[in-house]
Amino acid sequence: MKINNIPLEQTSLSSNVYHLDLDNFIKEKLRSEKQLILESWLSGYDAQGIAGVFKIYVSCPDDSVRIDRLVNRDKMTIDQAKNHLKVREEENIRKWELLYHTRDFWNSALYDLVIDTYTNGPNETLELTLKAIGFYS
Repeated sequence: MKINNIPLEQTSLSSNVYHLDLDNFIKEKLRSEKQLILESWLSGYDAQGIAGVFKIYVSCPDDSVRIDRLVNRDKMTIDQAKNHLKVREEENIRKWELLYHTRDFWNSALYDLVIDTYTNGPNETLELTLKAIGFYS
């Protein structure tokens, strides 16, 4: 999604206030809502210290798989997908490091469950999640 016509991979063009307001909005939702599923690159980091929030870190450590997913989902060329991933990650980390004075957003110790989507497909990821939250044993 683009905000104010700023592409996702150009985080540096968006204001610091926008990011801080969004993170505060996320934190407030996590404090006030029950049975809420929230997905964002920083939602698990933002949820630190909020009681009753189960934090799941979903990652794919294999860049070739991530690139393939972008190519298929967003109809990009391979070169566009490679560039998109590289620029978006670099821009996000640079912006967030400036705002939060850390690079430790995806430290697995901050999460209740870590799922590798390279070794677990969509069904296995759902299964692991449902078991972890006690939906069934």
